[in-house]
Amino acid sequence: LEKYHPHSWENINREEYIRMTDEIKENANKWGNEKVIVELMKVIADIGDGHTELSLNNQDQFNLWFPVRIEKFYDGLFITGINRDHDDILKAKVLSIGEMNADEAYSSMAKIIAVDNEKGLPRIITNYLSNAVILENLGIITNRDNLPLKVKKSNGEIVEMKLQSEPWQMAQNWAYHKTAVPTSVKTITIYDNVPDSLPLFLKNVISDRKAYWFEYNPQQKTLFFQFND
Repeated sequence: LEKYHPHSWENINREEYIRMTDEIKENANKWGNEKVIVELMKVIADIGDGHTELSLNNQDQFNLWFPVRIEKFYDGLFITGINRDHDDILKAKVLSIGEMNADEAYSSMAKIIAVDNEKGLPRIITNYLSNAVILENLGIITNRDNLPLKVKKSNGEIVEMKLQSEPWQMAQNWAYHKTAVPTSVKTITIYDNVPDSLPLFLKNVISDRKAYWFEYNPQQKTLFFQFND
């Protein structure tokens, strides 16, 4: 780390970093590969650099997912995509995930996410909130086969349910695409069939992602420009 990173100890104390890595070394045989990888993700996340991360690409044991997309908004976690068998909870607010309430689960998952600051966390964390192996190794759920969810639907109804995990080949930053859901079955998202009602910043992101675009509003005499790539 000291050899290659320009600001090694800007966000993490060197002694604490060594303590954490030594703990991983001491427990590696007992923990197994999955636990070691998750603990390494925590250490690397503590460096506080969004471009210094442990990628799970080619780690086949992590290719087990729940068919749901969960995103963070200013007022909580919400289901923005799901397999069609559970379309009744689309747009529902997540109250609890497994053994933790929504805030606790979010905070626990945040510990493994490498970002420059908290502003980047909501965008990245969706990539992992549906991963059965990570959820289990963080203690958010006790069984990777099932995801217990407690949600509040838009009509106020409280629903408790379980989703079943299934294999899905992970792609790096899959959640970058707003309509992506980690499953091979048919899904539904909050962006389906609403192209005319989307705000400007999503207009050319959903379905047809343009690298950059602009639009002039003559009434407001403003030019909206967006750079997506």
